[in-house]
Amino acid sequence: MSSLHGEKVLLSGNRLKAICEYKNVTQHELAQKIGHGIEVLQAIESGIVEVSYELLLTIKKHLNIENLPMTSEEIRIFKESIRLWRDLLRRQKLDDATVIRRKLSSVASCPIEPDLSLLYRMNEIMHMLVEGDLNNASKELTFCKDMIIETGDVDVEIHYYFYRNHGTLESYQGNIKVALEYFLKAFALTKDEVGDRFSSDNDSLCFNIAACYSDLYQPYQAIAFLQELYKMADDRTRSYRLHMDNTLAVSYIRINMLKEAKNILDDCLARAEASSDKLALGIILHNSGLLYEKSGNWKLALNYYDRALTYCQDSNEVHLEHLYLETQYHTIRCLMHLGDGIEAQKRMELSQRLCTNKAKYALLLETLRRLMNTSAAHSDNPIDFITRETIPFLVAEYEYAKALDYCNIARDHYVNCGDYDKAIKLAIVKEGIYEKMLFQGGSTI
Repeated sequence: MSSLHGEKVLLSGNRLKAICEYKNVTQHELAQKIGHGIEVLQAIESGIVEVSYELLLTIKKHLNIENLPMTSEEIRIFKESIRLWRDLLRRQKLDDATVIRRKLSSVASCPIEPDLSLLYRMNEIMHMLVEGDLNNASKELTFCKDMIIETGDVDVEIHYYFYRNHGTLESYQGNIKVALEYFLKAFALTKDEVGDRFSSDNDSLCFNIAACYSDLYQPYQAIAFLQELYKMADDRTRSYRLHMDNTLAVSYIRINMLKEAKNILDDCLARAEASSDKLALGIILHNSGLLYEKSGNWKLALNYYDRALTYCQDSNEVHLEHLYLETQYHTIRCLMHLGDGIEAQKRMELSQRLCTNKAKYALLLETLRRLMNTSAAHSDNPIDFITRETIPFLVAEYEYAKALDYCNIARDHYVNCGDYDKAIKLAIVKEGIYEKMLFQGGSTI
């Protein structure tokens, strides 16, 4: 039999066997359903007879796999649909994306084409992540990892989106260092000769890498990836340009480029106030507080932090809850510098009630409490606690700015007490932190 319209049918004997086993249909049963003798199916399984498109459609209908791509044209359309689905997810058009997800779902578990099944599953994981279904996304990633190992040589596109999705999951779960490692693996694939296949995704990947470097307090690496983003077309980065600028401003604050950071944050604040992005507005106000705290203007910093709190104090969203605790921590520091111990104590007690299962903030607030000397419950002095507990913990959590602040507090205390040996040790610790900021985990564009 000749194939219709010159179409090369991808129905080999092995594929037919796999589908029949998957559908629990015997050779005799299928022959009866399609109205052909069993010798036709035997010939197909032997790879002797070329299958017509008409017969292919009949087989697909009786096996209930009409939507399964099996010809070269069907596979081309399937991959185009995958790309459209991915684009809809990026644009947060979940209803339209769900329609395509359901239409393509028949390929998910069918053994005929492992690459197509994995490609579908990569998109399904992305869909789960956009919906916030982290538990099922994690399970699906584990399944796909096993499937990739079992399949062996899979297409590089599958590896790319496996790393991409795994990085996104880890970042949502707060595992920023692990997330960065996966994002960098995906980024490395864009440098190969097949990198053009991922050009439509490269902008968001670069931003995620920059955001990870920023969270890990590595401003120079963050700036490098952000600068790469600014070279890209505006239409590709417009949807998150505000977050790009905000991340750049934070990186500038960390390397003491305060004037440049202020100009960016003022512009970001004007744009955020004109939008309905509560999280963005809260973060920008918080970062403006960081700017003035860095310059020693505690009163103005407190003003910005208090404005940031109005956007996150009554929300159950994870990101806003984190922003609330982070901002309250800084307001307490500002109040301590301004000498308002009563208000600082009030806010500390309020924040401590929210720190269940949040080790970092529980430790930070305990550190401030000891520095305020509001309780006699602890036996050692606050500086010993800082050097023994606070600084090592913050370094391990990549909170380098806070670690450096407490190094300075402890060093000044030891200098004032004439304990120069301990002061020198703190100076060495600071040097180690600066080295981590400059060199740890670095990657270049």
